[in-house]
Amino acid sequence: MDDRLYKFIKLIEAGTYTKAAEELHISQPALTVAIQKLESQYKTPLLDRSGKQLELTPAGKIVYQAAQDHESVAHHLNETLQRLRQKRPSVTLGIIDSLADKLCISPAFDALERAADITLIINNSRYLREAVEKRTIAAALVIDDELARDTIKSSSFGNEQLQLVCKSDLADKVQKEADSGTITDFISYDRPSTTYRHIKQFLSSQGITAKTRLYSTSPSVMLGMVLAGKGCAVLPRQLCEPHITSGKLTPVLSNMQRPVALIQHPNTKLPYFLADFLAASRGIISQDTR
Repeated sequence: MDDRLYKFIKLIEAGTYTKAAEELHISQPALTVAIQKLESQYKTPLLDRSGKQLELTPAGKIVYQAAQDHESVAHHLNETLQRLRQKRPSVTLGIIDSLADKLCISPAFDALERAADITLIINNSRYLREAVEKRTIAAALVIDDELARDTIKSSSFGNEQLQLVCKSDLADKVQKEADSGTITDFISYDRPSTTYRHIKQFLSSQGITAKTRLYSTSPSVMLGMVLAGKGCAVLPRQLCEPHITSGKLTPVLSNMQRPVALIQHPNTKLPYFLADFLAASRGIISQDTR
């Protein structure tokens, strides 16, 4: 697509000339000149420069939408031509770690690998949202924070089961604490996370207050601490299942769930092979919540 239109899109998405110039790896004056030339080309102002924040004029909104449409068409055209030339397409997919463990050993993932070269990014939901916004990831499966964003298209994907677990020799103690309404030595997701909010709401609905011993962004680290007898935690059921089956961990309370969302950039159409994988993955998640 036209280089000036591309820079115009990046400027609007970044929100400032400084940030956009950094992402484009050019100087701020060079970006300013490019936008001025674009306005000269269309013979109309595209940005309202009267305020402190970057605002689009009515004409700027039209050009921005057209530029996004053009970028999407160019992307799909390139993908089609790649298939025509029998070149393997490539795609980057993000998945939170608790889902990746199961989805990436499924037959659907095998089919995805046969269809394209896959780069898999495993990280927390906050990182994956930022990557989708920057278009470094085509799509991602994250915990749904139920917040509306102009820069992300989000759709419900199902629910992931969570379970309060502890080391089996601590089960009686944790159960008595849960019955009394106060759980001690609770190992928690970090407070900025959406999962922290879901767990807190669930425990509150059960009349339970948790006294947190440690906050973590890693469910694997939390699981390791629980296995070491350092406390209890609410973790993805799938992550805990082998240890529950072996008798090392004991579940406490009824199962709870957290909502999963599929996110992508609003103007990005997913390639057919990725759409097929996601459709199959939705079925896998729904089976786990029955």
